[in-house]
Amino acid sequence: MAAPLKLGELLVQEGVITPQQLEEALKYQVIFGGKLGTNLIELDFVEEDDIAKTLSRMLHVPLVPAKQLEDIPSNIIKLIPRDIAEQYRVIPLQLDNRKLTLVMANPSDLKAIDEIAFRTGYVIRPAVAAEVRLILALETYYNIPREIRYIQVSKKVELTSNEADNRIMTEEVRAETATQVGKMEEERVRQAKGQQAKPKPTQAAVKAKQENAPQIWPEEEQKKRAAKPTPAAKPATPPTKPQPRPKPVPAVEEVVDLAEADIIEEGSEAIDVLPIEQVFKHLADPADREDIADRLITHLGHEVERAALFQIRGKAIQGWKLNINDKPKTDFGQFQASLDHPSVLKTVIDTASFYIGPIPETSPDNKRLIESMGGNPPSAALLMPVMVMGRVVTVIYLDDKQVDLPTKLIDLQKMAAKMAMAFEILILKNKILMM
Repeated sequence: MAAPLKLGELLVQEGVITPQQLEEALKYQVIFGGKLGTNLIELDFVEEDDIAKTLSRMLHVPLVPAKQLEDIPSNIIKLIPRDIAEQYRVIPLQLDNRKLTLVMANPSDLKAIDEIAFRTGYVIRPAVAAEVRLILALETYYNIPREIRYIQVSKKVELTSNEADNRIMTEEVRAETATQVGKMEEERVRQAKGQQAKPKPTQAAVKAKQENAPQIWPEEEQKKRAAKPTPAAKPATPPTKPQPRPKPVPAVEEVVDLAEADIIEEGSEAIDVLPIEQVFKHLADPADREDIADRLITHLGHEVERAALFQIRGKAIQGWKLNINDKPKTDFGQFQASLDHPSVLKTVIDTASFYIGPIPETSPDNKRLIESMGGNPPSAALLMPVMVMGRVVTVIYLDDKQVDLPTKLIDLQKMAAKMAMAFEILILKNKILMM
């Protein structure tokens, strides 16, 4: 069998999309992530079955209609363990002697076929189905919840009554799913920072520590306090036995070492306090879209009480990253609002301009926005659009009761421009690798 073509090349070769549409979809994929097929559907370049039909014709594998995925016997489903189904996104359909028909979103993935054959002991007969239908089937048979993005894509296709029920169930368990995803993300962040169970202290906690440990105050503050002997007298008569606390000296060293932040490995604790110049320097060579977002949100989260990033997908805007009091909130991705309804986010996207002011609670989507960020409506918020390829792809959000937000405007405009350029760098890298 000849070396398999890439999906985009297959679709262009079959005349399903144009080369220009493929290039735009690849750019869209760099900015928003996900599979190429999902991005093509979101851009309205293809229908749900177009990709599956093309793969079926070009790879000479059977096309499985949606109806056939609705009632697969449980004894067939049990032939493929949940972990394999989730890892490779496959559904067993039929067993004939030792030959197992396996429904796949991409039957040209020979590595996946070989791995599944080795692990199960069956001869694999690949078949193809539309990715959206396959995602729904994985949810139905293996209880593998759809990402919120696939829930949005599902609205673009016609659903049978059973599948519509599945969508409703997903909406009901979304909070539980978000909790599980949040725990996994928190664990990943903790491992990367090398502190398994210690969240970064809030500003209030740091202040409390400083009051109990005068030696870690900055030099200017120490001079001011030198005339006040009361704090120095307290340590001489400690209570019974104090609770063990982190030593103050390393805290001083950590602050001093920040000047060398450019030589500290990515993922270290110092990432939380990188100055904006170092953030910009890092954006000149980003690893991927998540790297861009993480660098920005950690810097902004250190500067203000609440900082958030939103991403636009089709006619919806979705939460992406959120820091409250310098701590990430991993369930923020569950927030989604329609761009058909009025909201402060829609205003920023429609005008492609920044917004400074209160969040009007007359809009239901504005109310949900505030709730998703922990409640407490801000007296004022600053929102900034990020433009790539002539459209708003991301919105940056800040609010803080103690900060004069207009003073942040110039820096935030620079940050939005640098973020857009970082996305463009990723697009160019991807294009070079595709050629």
